[in-house]
Amino acid sequence: MNYQRTLNKTIEFEGIGLHTGVTSKVFIHPAESNTGIIFRDSNDKKNRIHSNVNVVSSTKRSTAISSNGYTIHTVEHLLSALYALGIDNALIDIDNIEIPILDGSAIDFYNLIISSGIKKLDAKKESIIIKDKIEVKQGDASLIILPYDGFKITFEINFKNSSIGKQKFI
Repeated sequence: MNYQRTLNKTIEFEGIGLHTGVTSKVFIHPAESNTGIIFRDSNDKKNRIHSNVNVVSSTKRSTAISSNGYTIHTVEHLLSALYALGIDNALIDIDNIEIPILDGSAIDFYNLIISSGIKKLDAKKESIIIKDKIEVKQGDASLIILPYDGFKITFEINFKNSSIGKQKFI
């Protein structure tokens, strides 16, 4: 059985946002079981966003999340690092509107989280079990999710532009 996880201790970093050009300072704090990933305005803690698919407000060149008029931009690399390390619970304080880009990937976030250590919590992690085929189409794009005992991704793109062309990842 998998258990929920958080950071062992607070980490911090600072840098410039790729899309807004603002400098932001970010603290990621450990959180209790069943907290989830919460972004908070370090200047006004009542501004907060519980990170989930329902708060995504834009995916144009980056991912922005919003709640009650409060928006944080370019969260995808940080959230990817948290997910890759199985972090379910964290409080993320940010003093501006965009997560710094750092090196342009998730590796700096990943390494910072690793440096803090990861703490296993007492609560069990909830899992989603796909029982039936799920298919979503928009224009010529599609996403198909199939039942599988494990985790497997197959990704394929086919662009008219020859520099990208057809690519497949299994």
